Amino acid sequence: PSDSVMAFYVKGANENYTTFDFTDAFVSGTTSWDTLSATYKAIVSDIDEVAALFLDLQNDGIAAIFRPIHESGGAWFWWSTHTGAQFAALYRLIYERMVFDNGVKNLIWVFNPQDAAKTGWNPGETHYDILSIDIYNNADDHSSNYAAFNGLKDNFGVTKILALSENGPIPDVTKMQDEGAVWSWFAAEFPHDLHSFLVLTHLVRGGEQSEHSFLHKIVGFKRSAKGT
Repeated sequence: PSDSVMAFYVKGANENYTTFDFTDAFVSGTTSWDTLSATYKAIVSDIDEVAALFLDLQNDGIAAIFRPIHESGGAWFWWSTHTGAQFAALYRLIYERMVFDNGVKNLIWVFNPQDAAKTGWNPGETHYDILSIDIYNNADDHSSNYAAFNGLKDNFGVTKILALSENGPIPDVTKMQDEGAVWSWFAAEFPHDLHSFLVLTHLVRGGEQSEHSFLHKIVGFKRSAKGT
């Protein structure tokens, strides 16, 4: 949020860090917002600023996938330094301010817990469309990550699309199908000189073939990597 430092890591997690404490916006001892507090006003000001960007896309007929305050429950970002209930209140504030107050209707919302055990950080299924997790396996480990896939289903239910929103080695598509862990997409984080790109996957219903598509091959997607 509006702060003297443009950072989202907490002290000890990165050399560029913030000491911002969003819980200062709560009425003491509750998860109700103190709408008169400076912290609350800073938060909603930044939410409104982000909402304006999405409204520009909305006016142009463009939808987007939005994964706010990601990896919830991890101790390295300012939004995850307190309790799951406090995080959930913040996520709901972002959603409700953008959707109900600002009129943003063109987003597919993603809730991204650090792991499948973080059920106490759930903002409520009405506030997101996709449930995702980030997993960085060791080099050359192309596992399907079926344990995480099943964990999300078991702990959060089966009503949401499941995604691997950040990963290292790309999961083996055949393993995903064989092990019943077909992520709706996975996003490989390559070294910057190779440029990160998003990979979409889907299972061909009624058959045994699994397909994957790269965004740069999808009509309408313009590659942004330098030199391409």
